[in-house]
Amino acid sequence: MELRIRKQLQNDRDLELSKYTNVPVEIIRTYSLKTIENVQMGPENEDNMTIEEQLIELYRTYKYTSFDAHLRTMMFTSSRKRPDSLLKLARESNHILNFGSGCGTHTIYANEHGNHVTDLDVQGKMTEFAEWRLNLRGHNNYERVPHTFDLPSNKYDGVICVAVLEHLMNPLAAFKRILKSMKPNGKICLLVSKIIKPTAGHFSFSINQWMKEGIPYLNKTCKFLGDSLYIKR
Repeated sequence: MELRIRKQLQNDRDLELSKYTNVPVEIIRTYSLKTIENVQMGPENEDNMTIEEQLIELYRTYKYTSFDAHLRTMMFTSSRKRPDSLLKLARESNHILNFGSGCGTHTIYANEHGNHVTDLDVQGKMTEFAEWRLNLRGHNNYERVPHTFDLPSNKYDGVICVAVLEHLMNPLAAFKRILKSMKPNGKICLLVSKIIKPTAGHFSFSINQWMKEGIPYLNKTCKFLGDSLYIKR
């Protein structure tokens, strides 16, 4: 039986990743845990895709990524670098929307506390890894939906959206989707980076829109409770 996700030490995470990748754990341990500059667009747009299509492809395949090293960083940050408000929300919400569910850590944590989760993300290499982690632990109190899923109205009493909106073409439109899906007085743990860094997937067009339009809309529609937690007005 796997350790509870918050009880895992770095060695436990490395052994888990080694099991998934079939890479010896000694090599896994050589991967840096800092933010890896590995999610940039390709050197050229050979397929003549729109920017939005390039973003979807980027997070489906991680084509220009040292993916195993990226997984190690994701497992670490999602377990050890999250606000207490996220953990409280995941423990206390009955039905959670995990918007940009990543490597599955938050869903595992919520499932450990008996709460149902809707996982939304671009279907691809990362969601395959998240699915494997959940299956490894025998969790089934969740549903996985594609990033294009038509979210129902007034459904979720809790939402997790951490380090996601800065990676999207239109973060304001994404937040409006989230808000519509939340119950009255629903809560959201929301973190959006303000640092423009294309090599980390933090694109200027996303962050500039969020700063100019997204933050005022957030403050209009939600009340700040502290520690990255908001409640829908």
